[in-house]
Amino acid sequence: NLAGDIMTQSLQESGTVLVINQKLLHADPNGNAFASSIHAERPDLKVEQVELELTDNNSDTIARILESIPDVCGAYATCARHTNSLLKALDKTHIRLQSVIGSELFDESYRALHERKLSAVIDKRPEHIGYKALQLMINALARGEELPDIHRVTPRIILRANSDKYYVEKENLYGKTLYPE
Repeated sequence: NLAGDIMTQSLQESGTVLVINQKLLHADPNGNAFASSIHAERPDLKVEQVELELTDNNSDTIARILESIPDVCGAYATCARHTNSLLKALDKTHIRLQSVIGSELFDESYRALHERKLSAVIDKRPEHIGYKALQLMINALARGEELPDIHRVTPRIILRANSDKYYVEKENLYGKTLYPE
C-alpha cells in the first residue's frame, strides 16, 4: 500500500504501471496490495503484474516487457533482485518512467536514488526478517512455542532525502564504506 500511495501521487498522467512480483509457491502479497491501492486512488491507471523467478538478472525479460507496454508510466519491483534488474532494463531501453519504486536499500538502490533513477525504495528490513525468523524457530524448537502463520514487518519508505540516514546506519553496522564517492 505504501508503494501504491507513492506511485499514485507521483504520476501526473494516465497509463499503465508495471509490477514485477517474485514468483513464489504462494502469491506475492506485495503486488496485489499495490494494485488494490492504485485502483482505489487512481482508477485511470492500469496495472500489469508479472511474476519472475528470482534469478540474478532478469533485465532482458523486464526490458522486453517494458517495451511491449505502449503507455507504461511507472514500475514497482517487489524485491531487491528485481529492483536491480529493473534498473538495468531501464538503462538498456532508455525508457523514461514518471515513477520507479524499488525494494530494499542496498548499494545499487542507494546509488539509483541519488541518480534519480528510483523515486523511492520500500525497505522491508530483510536483516530484521532473518533475525526474527531465527528467533521464532528457536522458540518453537527449544520452548515448544507455536509458529505464527504470518509475521508482519513494518516497511520503511526511503527517499533520496532520507536515504543517508539508513545507509549510514548500515555502514556503521558493517564497519565499512558501502558507497564510495
